[in-house]
Amino acid sequence: MTDKKLVIEKEDNTEKTYHIFNAYSETHLKLKQIKEETGLPMAKLLKLFVDFGIENLEIKEKQ
Repeated sequence: MTDKKLVIEKEDNTEKTYHIFNAYSETHLKLKQIKEETGLPMAKLLKLFVDFGIENLEIKEKQ
C-alpha cells in the first residue's frame, strides 16, 4: 500500500449542476458527506478520486 494521500481544499461553491453516475448507495453517501464538508461538487470529487486512483493503480496477476 502507498503512503500517498489525496488532499482536497475546501471551496465555497454555489454551482448547481447535476450529472448521472452509477455508484453503490454507501459510496454515494460518502461522496455526499465529503461534498457537504468541502463545498466541492460531486462531479469534481469523482474526478479527483478517479484520477488519483488511476495514477496510483497497481494491477497484479491473480494468485
